[in-house]
Amino acid sequence: MKNFFQINGPVFRVGERIWNLLVLNLCMLVTSIPLITIGVSLTASYSVCFKLIEKNDTRIIKNYFHTFRMNFKQSFAFSFILFVLLFIIGADFTYFFKFEKKLTWEFFGVTIVALLILISYQFIFSYIARYEDRFMVVCINSFKLFLSHLGIGLLLIALDIFVVVILTASPQLFIFTIYISAFIGISFITFLKSFLVLTVYKKQEQQSEKLN
Repeated sequence: MKNFFQINGPVFRVGERIWNLLVLNLCMLVTSIPLITIGVSLTASYSVCFKLIEKNDTRIIKNYFHTFRMNFKQSFAFSFILFVLLFIIGADFTYFFKFEKKLTWEFFGVTIVALLILISYQFIFSYIARYEDRFMVVCINSFKLFLSHLGIGLLLIALDIFVVVILTASPQLFIFTIYISAFIGISFITFLKSFLVLTVYKKQEQQSEKLN
């Protein structure tokens, strides 16, 4: 029982991890106030989570803003493109539903494009946090990673869908989700996703080492 509450005990470790995620969540919220920088914030948060998981590096603020600055240009470019694409797709779907054109070739075409974007962006920001590559290489490799690790990719999408379902289920759940997100919810989801994508990256890195 004494070991349970010691510095290296489970209670202390859980409490420390919760504090880490609270700090990370605050960093993400502050740097995402201009919504266009959400992608940069995600890249920085993935980098912090990777260090937490692999090295137990708890220098949250230092690691976060270091990665935020280092990867700003590339992450911002992807973030900007994502916002533009979401705006266009949102406008298209609004048009299709308003004028009841849901069973047209155009509707299915836009749906396919939306799915391709959803697939590609599951790995993009974590990939930038992990590796240094050119713009097109990041796009291609992120898409390949999803297809070659379909189970992990679908789990990542399932987490996103779960959040959306909770948000839209009822006004009470919407308020509860926003409240939790303001403190730890966003960083917690990112932390879970980091575990999933790390299994993919480590597997790829091990295969590369064997080939070399």
